Amino acid sequence: MRLIIFGDSHVVALGRAIPDLNPVERNVYPGEIRVGKVMPFNHSLRDFFVVRGDEIRFGDAPHRKQISKLFGREVIGQDSRDSILALSMPFTTTLVLRNGTWNSHSPWSVTDHSNKQLVSHAVLYEIALAHFAAVLRFVTALQSIDLRLMVVAAPPPRATDSKIARWNPEVILRVDELTRGVIANELEQRAVPVVEPPDEVFQQPGRRGFLRSEYGDDRDDHHGNAEYGRLMLLRVMALAASMLQHNGGSA
Repeated sequence: MRLIIFGDSHVVALGRAIPDLNPVERNVYPGEIRVGKVMPFNHSLRDFFVVRGDEIRFGDAPHRKQISKLFGREVIGQDSRDSILALSMPFTTTLVLRNGTWNSHSPWSVTDHSNKQLVSHAVLYEIALAHFAAVLRFVTALQSIDLRLMVVAAPPPRATDSKIARWNPEVILRVDELTRGVIANELEQRAVPVVEPPDEVFQQPGRRGFLRSEYGDDRDDHHGNAEYGRLMLLRVMALAASMLQHNGGSA
């Protein structure tokens, strides 16, 4: 059974890691693994798909082309029941964190919110739901045609991201934590398992803080590098193997 890891640009690091897996690591999930970016995250801020019967169809030609490379045709349908899907999009908080709102506003629970207008957690909940609305509808659509699905969380934010470095770091980390919590709750209600970043990639104990610098991609300021991708890929592979064993079948 193939494993298809797809979604936004955060999947690229996982794809880069595949050739460097040693034989033991590769055997965590011995089946075929396909990895591909379908779209940049900002394309998911609108409805990027429609459901027609038992098929999910994509509106933009570049998206259809990438889906075809991964799934063998330009739609996702019930013929993908022989695959395990790992979707990266629901935890990509980059645009939320880069919003200029956080120059003048702050979650009420932040310790230092001097000179800031306070934002309640209820308001942040609604912001997160609105931001990820199309992505969550996509998750529901995949489930509606009875596909095996997991979600791959995006890496923690990076302190070197020039578009958030000007804001209070405590505000950014709190907004990130609250936003991810909203999505985690939504996915839990849908019984969709989530692959979280491992503890060692965070700057602070307890899975808190920014992404540690040694796991950041040198080419930009918000993606993980190949080593980060390797750690996440192994976690995705392990969950896929567990899902396969639980549901019966072979890789």
